[in-house]
Amino acid sequence: MKKITLFLIVMPFLLSFKSYSSNLKDSTTIIHEFSVSYDLSTSNHINFNYARKISTKNWLKFGLNFSGSFISNEPITQTSYPTSYLSIFPTLLIGIEHHKIIKSNIEFISGFNLRVISGFVYSKVENPNWPVRMQNTITTDFNYGIGGTFGIYYKVSDFFSIGSSINPIVTYERDSYSSFNTTSVRLILTDMSLLCVRYYF
Repeated sequence: MKKITLFLIVMPFLLSFKSYSSNLKDSTTIIHEFSVSYDLSTSNHINFNYARKISTKNWLKFGLNFSGSFISNEPITQTSYPTSYLSIFPTLLIGIEHHKIIKSNIEFISGFNLRVISGFVYSKVENPNWPVRMQNTITTDFNYGIGGTFGIYYKVSDFFSIGSSINPIVTYERDSYSSFNTTSVRLILTDMSLLCVRYYF
């Protein structure tokens, strides 16, 4: 009776292990990737990306990158006034990535992407000596860009990898301020995904 009870307890674990082993054997059928990364460029920049395998080493990538902040300052002197600042910057991207194993479970990932970047910035200075329209400032951005990615990742298993990447970006920007519009082209070489976790399925 004890042996039968022990068998019934152990059997589910054995079946689970067998199923896990079968998944490992079928890892070559993986065609999807989901990744989350934390960027060094700002302290509140998080990226969510999905990619689908289109050939042995190439992936079609879609992403939503999000950054934003809210700051509220209370004055400590009579000559200052309360201020607040809200910024929201979502980015949509589509691109191609190339995955290459360079040594054992070390993987090099490179690629390029097209980006559409929008932004909203609201700032307020509660200075009673100013007209209300001057106390509030709204800035909107709508930019286009071309980005690249070059990263090194460690494959923890067939289904997980972790690493970092450098992501240079060239953007064309149009900014609309309360009283004027500006256009500019920017080259950003300091954008880095400090920590990125990739899940394959």
